[in-house]
Amino acid sequence: MQQCRPFSYILAGLGLLVQVARGFQALGIGPTNRPVGSPYSRPQASYRTLSYPGYERCQYGVNVPNIIRGQLTNVEDLMGIWYGALAYPDYAVITENYQTEFVSYGKTHLPGTNTPAYAVSRTESYFNVTSTSITGCIDSFAATYVTVDGRQIGTAYVLGTDPADPTSYIVVSTELIIVYTDYGTMCLIYQCGQRNEDSGHCDSPLFYVLTKTRPDQLTRKTKEYIDTVINGELRPYCIRATDFTELTWNTAHAACPAATAPDCYIQLMDSIKDTVTY
Repeated sequence: MQQCRPFSYILAGLGLLVQVARGFQALGIGPTNRPVGSPYSRPQASYRTLSYPGYERCQYGVNVPNIIRGQLTNVEDLMGIWYGALAYPDYAVITENYQTEFVSYGKTHLPGTNTPAYAVSRTESYFNVTSTSITGCIDSFAATYVTVDGRQIGTAYVLGTDPADPTSYIVVSTELIIVYTDYGTMCLIYQCGQRNEDSGHCDSPLFYVLTKTRPDQLTRKTKEYIDTVINGELRPYCIRATDFTELTWNTAHAACPAATAPDCYIQLMDSIKDTVTY
């Protein structure tokens, strides 16, 4: 019988992107490997023209706390399908056609605490890309708890990391913070890839933007609105909209085929559902 890893709080991955991106980058695969002008390079968007005085006096991106207090007053309104539109920093951008779906199963509590939370499943799929080609699909199934202060804590089962064995998976634990969402247009998410407990500041901060509309279908007005939100929310950390890189939605490729969730994920999600109070 398959041995399943229990739920844990260990930090890892952007959903998965931090963990997986670092692994591929260590192998020389990823955005640092992309020749300028290649089909998989990520030019900065020409519409990003917003700027504020004072950024030049900042310590660029080094004063991001380990934990940022988020906001998610209406957890149920976050549910549904979202698309990856932007990411910071560039090393996390090894994806195309990133899509995620949140499904709520009701109210519960964080394990071992009295902190109210929602039991939420999060599925992700995207194409993994190198400097020259797509290497395959990555699928993730995450069993999570979501709180009204924007935290999403869970365990994810990631398929597609071993091209020689499509059924194999890795298990990572995730903690994401929803810094801002308007529930209908965008969601700004933070993850600390490497906490520094001595300084209290994150040594590897990651931000990314999800949108309810596919990135290739966003209007100029919506893009400008998203940039305004980024500039306002992340100004204390000297990070601007122009520091983000666009994630690609490539219509030339068919969607990743539906993946089968691992039995361990199903067991874990069922155990979390059993704690739901309504």
